[in-house]
Amino acid sequence: MDIELREVTKRFGAKTVLDGVSISLSEGQVNCLMGPSGSGKSTIVNILLGLLPIDSGQVIGMKNRKIAAVFQEDRLIEHWDALKNVQLVCDKSLTKEDILREFQQVGLEEDVDLKDHRKPVSLYSGGMRRRVTIVRALLAQSDIVILDEPFKGLDDALKLQVIAYVKQKTAGKTLLVVTHDKEEAQQLGGNMIILQAAV
Repeated sequence: MDIELREVTKRFGAKTVLDGVSISLSEGQVNCLMGPSGSGKSTIVNILLGLLPIDSGQVIGMKNRKIAAVFQEDRLIEHWDALKNVQLVCDKSLTKEDILREFQQVGLEEDVDLKDHRKPVSLYSGGMRRRVTIVRALLAQSDIVILDEPFKGLDDALKLQVIAYVKQKTAGKTLLVVTHDKEEAQQLGGNMIILQAAV
């Protein structure tokens, strides 16, 4: 079933971030959530993930769903290497070699290996950390994937490579991608949902 926000309002103190917002995410498809800063995109992500209560309205279609997410912050375990960060959430049937093949698809093959002394992700660049975070989310068992600004810190060529990986790994799943970038949305081929900032 589609996921819906119906007339959802969310306030933080005196500030109204979402004012009677209604949107629909198409089941099994790519949905791109766009809008200016302050329009409530990340607030919607946190509501869908159950991390924020709403003040009024309804959220439909999220009960008993397995969700994987990439937040604006990478939320990696800093002293662990990339492999261990991914193994924490993925199916235990996946071998180290399986995970390394996933890293290869996002251009991390030269940075991640199976040597005894693997580099902690705290030493990775921002773009490298982002790709580890994306692989981790896409290898977790889920039927809904929510990605909040997932491609920040990636140059144009890498972005195309990672977008292709995201499309391949989420085929048939409900995908919500939050982005400021219209080109990213077009490359993802998603339904565009445009938010306006609450007045």
